[in-house]
Amino acid sequence: TWDQDNVKTLSLTIDGNKYTINDLSKFRKHIGEFQVDFPKDGIFGVDGGGSCKAVADGYYILIEALTPGTHKIHFKGTIPCIPFREDVEYTLTVK
Repeated sequence: TWDQDNVKTLSLTIDGNKYTINDLSKFRKHIGEFQVDFPKDGIFGVDGGGSCKAVADGYYILIEALTPGTHKIHFKGTIPCIPFREDVEYTLTVK
């Protein structure tokens, strides 16, 4: 959770509707420790299977179904102390 505690910028734009870090902060979710089991066929770069402990902490957004047409979703954020920067835009066509 230390990294998520240090998020400095966070924004989301969906079809021109902008949401700031203040809007998005209520969507942060921390999941406590859980076990991940990997199969023996080596997916995710794990050879020979096995298990490990993991945690999840981040911002999770669920939106209503998009209407038919073209839509743009753009999100970005920074965690300067790591340093980490993400700036991603999707163009979706809904039929």
